[in-house]
Amino acid sequence: ECTATSPTLDLVNVTQSKSCNANYVARLRIAGVANPTNAGVVTASSSSAAAVCASEACTVDAGSTVSLSAVASSGQRFTGWSGGGACTGTQNPLVLSNVTSALTCTASFVQRVTVAYPDPANGSVAASNFPTTANCGATSCVLDRGAALRLTATADANYRFRAWSGCSTSTNPVLDLTNITANTTCTANFVLRVRIAGVANPANAGAVTASSNGTAAQCDGAACVVPLEAPVRSRPPG
Repeated sequence: ECTATSPTLDLVNVTQSKSCNANYVARLRIAGVANPTNAGVVTASSSSAAAVCASEACTVDAGSTVSLSAVASSGQRFTGWSGGGACTGTQNPLVLSNVTSALTCTASFVQRVTVAYPDPANGSVAASNFPTTANCGATSCVLDRGAALRLTATADANYRFRAWSGCSTSTNPVLDLTNITANTTCTANFVLRVRIAGVANPANAGAVTASSNGTAAQCDGAACVVPLEAPVRSRPPG
């Protein structure tokens, strides 16, 4: 008659002495919190029969199992758990088995930023040197705030890279972006290259040389290949 799970034990028709033991088990609160607080939410659940769960926490008997699930808000990414004890790792959900003490596990999140590099006319842009957590496509990369990225501009035939605009004014076709903290757009600009040449008439009556003071000019004596806006001077020798 001394066996029951109700805290109230009714003994009826007692005919001999009895000693009934009341057994207790520790109740523990297992909770999860988000960091930063507005970057996501944590929900707690347990299959233990005596578990009482609400939102981010469960109160359970010692020795039970509790599961904590982290859900990132829009524009955020879950990075891992902290808080000591079993509150470690990047698994999601985090399954805490045979709990023996109260725990509060922190789910950490990081903001995601977008670097856009629109498909340019007369060339192309490629992204590289980005972290494994980045999600990069043909015209943009989504990556963690504070991460780094390299963009490389390649000109089409008969064009030359001029400069970046939007996120930089660099004239180097290789652009290294570091510690990116906000959404940004990087546009690669190209310029048409043309060949300017001079010829003598009659052909054996003389010669023409070409020169340019443009830094991007390529001259071979008789002709120059230059950006469309660069100055070119043709003159007879002597």
